[in-house]
Amino acid sequence: MTIVEKVGKGVPFLACDAFDAAGGVAHGFSTREGGVSEGIYASLNLGPNRGDEREHVLENYRRFTAAIGAQLGRPDKRVVCISGDGGFQMNEQELATAVCEELPVVICILNNSYLGNVRQWQEMFYGGRYSCTCLKKRRSCAQWCSSPSAQCPPYIPDFVKLAESYGIEGIRVEKREDVAPAFARARANTKAPTLIEFVIDRELDILPMVPGGNALSDMVTEYKKERK
Repeated sequence: MTIVEKVGKGVPFLACDAFDAAGGVAHGFSTREGGVSEGIYASLNLGPNRGDEREHVLENYRRFTAAIGAQLGRPDKRVVCISGDGGFQMNEQELATAVCEELPVVICILNNSYLGNVRQWQEMFYGGRYSCTCLKKRRSCAQWCSSPSAQCPPYIPDFVKLAESYGIEGIRVEKREDVAPAFARARANTKAPTLIEFVIDRELDILPMVPGGNALSDMVTEYKKERK
């Protein structure tokens, strides 16, 4: 069972990150007509689908704060925030708000150790010349390193320890079979947020996409990676 298949069961509110996380959600979910937040579709140049039970999808760099607001507004529902590892760090301090307000928001971090949106553009349109997108990179690393390896430094921050520093449960998922148990643990936390970090393929691309300044007719639907 995939992350998006599991997270969607019985969850009426989703708040998702820009592009990479939003792209995954857009592929995995459809939303009922009349109850859609425009953001996710605007960012991907997609239109809302019909026929599913999703009530709202909240997107872009307000994802976690939007999830907090949705949970406050609908305490009878469970809210899930889907974010990239780089995007979540833009407002991770709001964990304090969620803890103080006793909000059971489930935070799903898709961790590929990159600013995935920009990395994908650098790979597809700039010959894989990665710059300022690898979140494992240190000053001592090779200047033009463009391929993850076992020699990469450890990722920072440790999201599980970050969660624990706020007094909440942090879970790291690295295997498909661990997805369902992670959400079961999250459902048991009814008065505090739960942070679940999903370690995913570092160079996973999200398609389709429209290159900047191009028309919808120029949408990229497939891309063949070059071996490095």
